[in-house]
Amino acid sequence: KKIQKPSQEVKFLGIWWKGGMTCIPPDTLTSSDQIKMPESRKDLQHVLGLLVFWRKHIPDFSIIARPLYNLLRKGVKWEWTASQEEALQLLIFEATAQQALGPIHPTDP
Repeated sequence: KKIQKPSQEVKFLGIWWKGGMTCIPPDTLTSSDQIKMPESRKDLQHVLGLLVFWRKHIPDFSIIARPLYNLLRKGVKWEWTASQEEALQLLIFEATAQQALGPIHPTDP
């Protein structure tokens, strides 16, 4: 599948280009093994690493992810609470909402 016919949609370098906009490919974040609830610091780092790649598509990413990053601070004991659970669920929801980023129009305010 190296050659593709002309089309309005193409997946290139892991990014879905659709009608001049970039989107998260639907199959990227739907795999349950990529978005499982973390049981350790390493698991949380893995999940955040996956979501950080798509942070431009997630509104207020840094604000939502703050409880997760607080858990990764040095000297903080691992304790998964409802606030971390809620933050991760919201990040996953926003990432799978299929938000597209359109081209920049320099003349628009």
